[in-house]
Amino acid sequence: MTLVHAAALFCFLCAVAAGLVTLARLVKGPRAADRVNALDMLGYVVVVAAAAFAIVAAQALYIDVAMTMALLAFIGTAVMARYLMRRAWRAHHGGHPPTEPEEAHENREPEAQP
Repeated sequence: MTLVHAAALFCFLCAVAAGLVTLARLVKGPRAADRVNALDMLGYVVVVAAAAFAIVAAQALYIDVAMTMALLAFIGTAVMARYLMRRAWRAHHGGHPPTEPEEAHENREPEAQP
């Protein structure tokens, strides 16, 4: 076993430990934003584990898998953030959030003129 393989194996084991801690945060919560952050972190932990496994197994295919998973984790986080933002808007204002910036300012009270 070379030093590179030992380092990759250590990285893989650290990723597994981080994944277990992240799973605890995912289950415990307490808010939806905490769960989204934990799910995002779990996605990137899996990416690190796949990359470390690619080094240990000497298979370049796992690097492609890791890159695809990183892209999907990023997109998933953006989608969940937008969902949580819309849900908070509905809870506070009611109805659907504005889709255009001009609509957001239509309901604002006019500013007092000096």
